[in-house]
Amino acid sequence: MKNIKQIVLCGLALAGILSSCTKEADPVAKAVMAQNTYLEFEATGAAPQAMTIYSDGDWTVDAPDWITVSQTSGSGTVEGVQISVADNKDAQGLLLPRRDTVKFHGRKLISYSNVIVYQKGDKYRGAADATVATLKDVKDGLFVNVNGAKVYASDGNSVVLSDGETNILLPIKKDVTPGDVISFRGLKGTENGQPVVSDIENLNIDSHSDVSYPASAKDISGSLDALSVTAPEYVVVSGVFDGSSVVVEGCSRTVSPTALSSLGLAALTGHKVSIFGYTVSANASKVNMIATSFVDNGIDMVIYFKDDFEWLEPWTTATGAGDAVKDNDPGTTAPNVFTSATCEGFTDEMVKRGYGYIWGWAGQDWSDGTPDNGNKRTLYLQKNYLKFGKTSYNSGIILPPMSEISGTADIELNFDWCWHITAAAKADIMTLTVEVVGNGACDDTGGKTSGEIDSEQSTEDGQSKIEWQNRTVRINGVDANTRIIIRPTNADPAVSNPDRKQNRWYLDNILVVPAEGSGSGGGGGEDVPDNTSGAWTLSTDRMDIYGPTFGGATKGSDGAFLGENDKQAGDGGKYIDADEGNGKITYVQIDKTTLDSANKAVRNIGATGEPYMTGCWQGDYWLFTVTTTGSYPAGSKIHFKGTMRASGGGIKHWTAEVLDGKDWVPAMDVKSTTVEGAAVSYNIEMVNTDNNDIEFTYTTKSSAPSVQVRFVASSLQQANAKAVLAAPSGGTIRFKGGELSPVLEISK
Repeated sequence: MKNIKQIVLCGLALAGILSSCTKEADPVAKAVMAQNTYLEFEATGAAPQAMTIYSDGDWTVDAPDWITVSQTSGSGTVEGVQISVADNKDAQGLLLPRRDTVKFHGRKLISYSNVIVYQKGDKYRGAADATVATLKDVKDGLFVNVNGAKVYASDGNSVVLSDGETNILLPIKKDVTPGDVISFRGLKGTENGQPVVSDIENLNIDSHSDVSYPASAKDISGSLDALSVTAPEYVVVSGVFDGSSVVVEGCSRTVSPTALSSLGLAALTGHKVSIFGYTVSANASKVNMIATSFVDNGIDMVIYFKDDFEWLEPWTTATGAGDAVKDNDPGTTAPNVFTSATCEGFTDEMVKRGYGYIWGWAGQDWSDGTPDNGNKRTLYLQKNYLKFGKTSYNSGIILPPMSEISGTADIELNFDWCWHITAAAKADIMTLTVEVVGNGACDDTGGKTSGEIDSEQSTEDGQSKIEWQNRTVRINGVDANTRIIIRPTNADPAVSNPDRKQNRWYLDNILVVPAEGSGSGGGGGEDVPDNTSGAWTLSTDRMDIYGPTFGGATKGSDGAFLGENDKQAGDGGKYIDADEGNGKITYVQIDKTTLDSANKAVRNIGATGEPYMTGCWQGDYWLFTVTTTGSYPAGSKIHFKGTMRASGGGIKHWTAEVLDGKDWVPAMDVKSTTVEGAAVSYNIEMVNTDNNDIEFTYTTKSSAPSVQVRFVASSLQQANAKAVLAAPSGGTIRFKGGELSPVLEISK
């Protein structure tokens, strides 16, 4: 039972109405008001609900036949008027919920008061059954049963459902993944001309099957600024991924891709990418999409760390956090992340991301207060950036370790900051310090800290503004374990700001990149070691040398070595040493113990002395390695040349990759296609049994401990394009000798 009191006409107000009459009293009510405006009843066995009717004269009641009013007329104020309802059912069970109005009014309708009566029922009685395609035909406001809806994309908050032609977006947070076929119930509606379902319940995963995405995606890269998003659409956007958005050269809008964490978008920071997925919304600054797959087109810019603090959004909205800098308003709402109930979970997320919190109070030494430190907790939310400090309590931030750094590197730390002001526009005139903990030193002092970072914010006639300023600090010799602290310069506020003892400040847009002139990734400037090359003849006269290490000890009738079936993951201990220089070739495969029931996975040396592999599968790769030990700095040039050939039943699509620092990146421009509905990226295409001459030079962005190039099987399409492999076969892939025998080398 629900009983909502809306307005009660008090005795004094009613007396005022009566005393204002100068004529003989008219018995017809001029003012009628019910104690309640809304009543809710159970579907069956509902008890009556009583209320008071206030009036200055005679009144009567109008009610539908399923509602009974204990007193259908009266005079003046009457207490205990009861409203009751009949059971909302028939022989087949509960009926749909129902709603109607009871009217209390004067006999001539001079005044009336409405009471809305709602009675529960079976909201799915006679509900329409719908699919993704037919949902649009269901009348808005009706409950609906949706069946056979396949999930094509999900980011944990919303899903794109599709039948291959019609796409709809729904706010489903249940753990569903692309390929799940689901059923659910809910209330049908329409938003922006597209069907939606709200109040979703009874969601079940009925089955799962592979998703066949459209054969071609709409390329929105060139039309990003003019793009309008209504229904979800399968698209591709190409640009540079900065850690949160895809930036397309020449476009003011960016694309913000979300996806299940298993897609691994975070690893693409600083890379040129092509991201496939479904558009879901757009505003003046960005297009939002749910990503389904991506193609890594190589490193564009090395980014060791980036944070624009957009991840604060769930908490900034929940807390109503303001934007002091944008509004130049020191009084904007700024909830404390440690004490605000609506910030629950924030500190856990902060620590998960690798941040630390530091405080300095009343002249004491700075202390690590991660994630909580009693009454010295002074970290606040803005939209979407951070505010630090309050009177007599300084605070700062410890950045996460730069785990992307290999060896040591010289870096540039860039960030936006500004001071706070009082309500009277008096500035907290202050400086910041960047402190290095562990390896590394700031360039301007050669010590552990950078000294003071002055503010460029101006004061004029004692008046100040809150306005962003950008700062860059170079730090040399940083490694993956170095921690960087940004904090007010003095622990004691009285030292730097004697008038008000306040060092309050804001922080946003942190970016850490290789320092200019550091070789785009550091590495200590080591010289490339000598003998950094390997060359292979791959000829008949080398067959007996290659056979025992790669193809086994047994020869067949044609004189070629006969390898043995090996299903284990890895290179099987098989290799071919370089004939000149220092290097080796291996073939690394995925685990095929279950997959290869016909025993097709075999490494061989043919009668020509050329290595080949049968039973190839997507994810396998040929690996070329220069075995000279040493450190190879960023800016080194890796050169490879060689010839690949497949049989007609061999695999068609391959990707040449180079080890750049810790990352495997494409060595050449990447193309994309679709095989059985799945997006495939590649830069080598085998056509029937044609020779495929390959040559490239790649300039590294990061230092690396070794020189490696690999050729990865990127699909299961056969080279003759007749079929897609269903199991490992006898189709071959080989590297050839001759004019373009393999060579791998590196130089500065």
